Amino acid sequence: MREDCDAVVADPEFVLQGGETPVLTFQAVRPSSYRFTLKVTGAAGDTGTCQLEVPTNGRGMRIELCWDTSQDTDLDLYVHNPFDQAPWFTPTASSVSDGINGSTCNVANCTASLRLGLPRADFGYADSPAEMCVAGPAAEEFALLGRCPNPREGEDNNQDLANGTAERVQVDAPLDGQTFRAMVHNFSNSPAEPHVFVYCGGKRVAESRPPQLPPAFVASNPGVFGTMWRAVDVTAHRPSAGVTSCTVTSPLGPGGQAPYVTIDNATF
Repeated sequence: MREDCDAVVADPEFVLQGGETPVLTFQAVRPSSYRFTLKVTGAAGDTGTCQLEVPTNGRGMRIELCWDTSQDTDLDLYVHNPFDQAPWFTPTASSVSDGINGSTCNVANCTASLRLGLPRADFGYADSPAEMCVAGPAAEEFALLGRCPNPREGEDNNQDLANGTAERVQVDAPLDGQTFRAMVHNFSNSPAEPHVFVYCGGKRVAESRPPQLPPAFVASNPGVFGTMWRAVDVTAHRPSAGVTSCTVTSPLGPGGQAPYVTIDNATF
């Protein structure tokens, strides 16, 4: 059963092989349980079905962005550091690329291969053990990198580096009480219905559905920064010994409106 981002994007990234054979191979991509329906036909033609739930391992906090037009539209996921409320982009920049700064983990400074000459995003955490990058966002690319940064982001779905997939930010070890804001940016100003899912400690804890305005998530006058949706605020809870849990809220914009969507406005 395709759920969460697997049900939204054109190309879900889990691996399922041998569905018609005695041995089934399954490799998960999201840190939460998967549900399967098993259908069996006996030698005499009798049939039966049962529902299976397969748990998956998960750690820390994962935020995923997916959208219905992921083969045509370039959206990007940004996760802000928990230390300040600096603008998402340098307000005086003449383009999004020039405005990207170190306040966020994003598709230019948090992936396995850095771009635009930017230093790697630094949220003050040490690298995670290598085994934490064996699965998760862009696992093969981080294995080649030879380190497991924390935080990190999967490949940019920009129809060049990736196509038809979700974008994911993983924070392995958020500190207790830290709050992270996630923002969705419509880089190409093309139609899309973005969904954001949040997982903590191996469980899905929240989904933010597409905002209704602007229509199709497209700005009629995008300016430099275009449409930006502050989708969720995620507060991590980490007991001294135990699994990370999270509290998720919807950020409120000026005047207390929700959802918090702006056009050509890079403020937090």
